[in-house]
Amino acid sequence: MSTSAEFPVPGPFKEALKNLRTDSSDVNWLLVGHTNGNINALEYRLSGSGGLAELEGHFKDDEVMYALVRLKEEFDLSTTVKFVYIHWIGSKVPFTKKGRYGIVHGSVMDKFGQSHFTLETSSREDLTEAAVMKLVNETSGTKSKVMETSEAAARKDRGFTSSSNIVKTGKQMSGVKAPDAVSMKFDDEVLEAIADVRSDETQTDWCVVEYQANNPKNPIVLRSKGTDGLDGIKGCLEEDKVAYALLRVPDVLDGISTVKFVYLQWVGENVKPMMKGKISANKSSMDKVFNPFHVLIYATNQGELLSENIIDKVSSASGSKSHVKK
Repeated sequence: MSTSAEFPVPGPFKEALKNLRTDSSDVNWLLVGHTNGNINALEYRLSGSGGLAELEGHFKDDEVMYALVRLKEEFDLSTTVKFVYIHWIGSKVPFTKKGRYGIVHGSVMDKFGQSHFTLETSSREDLTEAAVMKLVNETSGTKSKVMETSEAAARKDRGFTSSSNIVKTGKQMSGVKAPDAVSMKFDDEVLEAIADVRSDETQTDWCVVEYQANNPKNPIVLRSKGTDGLDGIKGCLEEDKVAYALLRVPDVLDGISTVKFVYLQWVGENVKPMMKGKISANKSSMDKVFNPFHVLIYATNQGELLSENIIDKVSSASGSKSHVKK
């Protein structure tokens, strides 16, 4: 299974990207999509000079698309240019396809080059000038840290563990992610297992992957996969190893069952501090391979992995949990 996506005709994209990054050009955004839904084929769609307001209208709900936007940030009477990479995951794209597109996303990002941050979303509300500039200000440290009372009151812990660089907007998944710090290798079996967990056509509901020979410098390989859910995952987790898992679980609301994905990052209690430091550099790459997911859980011992707790976190994240006190 190929982990890259390429431009059969790269010329138009390269020219548009060059114009976008040239200060003398009026072009301030460009958009890329997949050719006829082909995960491994990219095509340049269009570019423009009307900023986010113009770009937003070209995103399609049934497609995965990619864009780069040039914005201007003003602070202390100075103006700087910021580049925002947008990973658009249309709300009507099936979950199984989202997983397959996620496998090639790293290669797509490489073609766009450096950006100041990445915005991943399926909501047009995240793409307003005000919303994106707020993220730009927070990322660069130019935003005022004084919060209004109403804003402070609105910031509540929703009861589940998630990565600190993920910004969630209602039931949509949106995020700000740093560019990859390292290049990692993944065995083909890893990507196939993740695709199996996401597929509606298989019974596979979990997979566990780990570093070959427990060495963070080695490729990520498949430990195991199966159909027995959380119990199967727990059987693969060892106290002196680092592992990553994807779990598929049902979430029922008003009698309607939907599928949710839980991404588990396991760092056993006996993992050495030096290894913990080394794997931190791989976080961004690992997140991309397992993305999209609804809940992210960090665990260091199996006592933290109770089925009822995970279901509770999934329900809290999706909004299907009842908050009526008995």
